[in-house]
Amino acid sequence: MTLAAATPSLAQQQTWLLAISAVLGVLAILVVVQMVQLRALRRQLDLVLRDVQGESLVDSLNLHFAERRELRQQHQSMSERLTDVESRLRTSKRFLSVVRFDAFDDVSGQQSFAVAAYDDEGHGVVLSNVVGRSHNRIYAKEMVDGQNPLGWSDEEKQAIQQAATRRTRTGGAS
Repeated sequence: MTLAAATPSLAQQQTWLLAISAVLGVLAILVVVQMVQLRALRRQLDLVLRDVQGESLVDSLNLHFAERRELRQQHQSMSERLTDVESRLRTSKRFLSVVRFDAFDDVSGQQSFAVAAYDDEGHGVVLSNVVGRSHNRIYAKEMVDGQNPLGWSDEEKQAIQQAATRRTRTGGAS
């Protein structure tokens, strides 16, 4: 085989050149089509990545997460405050009742009274004011766990029971 036989003829070279040119042309067209499609996809992606005010979705998400963190902190703070308020409420003297009565037969108008004021745990005070024709006496009895070593008068018991009734209605512990 000679060198001339191994070299393609001019017609063959032209055919190969034409085939390569055709392939390159098709590839160029495909690249242009892909670029157009990519540009369209980028526009669509930009639309998707923007919220209704035209802000970036990433910025909107960052703002949303920052607001969530702040809300979580506020929730934690409010939970702590609620726990504190509930703790204070248990010891607040919020159950109250007043019973008016006539202490003596010769004094009318229910000038005497018994006042019961206590908390969820039954700690508080019962005040009694006994009014007579010529005297006025005020008594204070400490209430611990709903009891007093001196005991309660009938009117004091009534004031404690009325406060307990109100305590049940207002959701206090019984």
